[in-house]
Amino acid sequence: MSGLVRYREGESSGNGFLDDYAYFVLALLSLYDATYDVEYLEASVFYCRRMIRLFYDLRDEGFYFTPSGGEKLFYRPKEAYDGAMPSGNSVAGFVTNRLSALTEEPDLTEIFDRQTRFLETAARSYPSGFSFALIALMQKLEDYARLVCVLPDEEHVREIALKLGKRFPSLTVIVKTPENADRLSEIAGYTKAYAIDNTRPVFYVCKNKTCYPAEYDLDKILEDLSAPS
Repeated sequence: MSGLVRYREGESSGNGFLDDYAYFVLALLSLYDATYDVEYLEASVFYCRRMIRLFYDLRDEGFYFTPSGGEKLFYRPKEAYDGAMPSGNSVAGFVTNRLSALTEEPDLTEIFDRQTRFLETAARSYPSGFSFALIALMQKLEDYARLVCVLPDEEHVREIALKLGKRFPSLTVIVKTPENADRLSEIAGYTKAYAIDNTRPVFYVCKNKTCYPAEYDLDKILEDLSAPS
């Protein structure tokens, strides 16, 4: 996968800045949410890890605006203030949390926890100037819920996408099929434990660190998730 951000007349160049990576990963996650295509999830993990490698400050937390190994500057800024467009740091916090929930990879969880501390410190003096950062921070306070859909074939994926739509924006959804099982296990190792039933879809719900037995009625699951807690 290329990390270059410019293409013109057959030539690619430019590693881009933090905002380029953070917004690109956010776009890839939006495509995954719309299609549950593992290719978008793979790409989002790849570019998120590349973003961390190029921009993250392991000593003092937060993401720099410019990449390591780039042009030597007198000052290497970390921008956290959300103006008309959210800052790269706020979006980076949002996407690292989403990918931590989707993959359960410890390194992504650690980066999100550290990024939470950075954003909390930045937003404390003027919360209204950090609106997207607050959205990222709210994810940590929300009740955690994940739905794993184990399907016998890809024919059912579109049905799942249509039923979920935009009704559950805080729900983490993973879709496993025979076609994507191997690729999915590479980026979300816990999915190996979910066996595929070749005769019907099977659904698993985890809420607040408690995972429940297999269910077969998606409509009932969605009804339960919609009910007030």
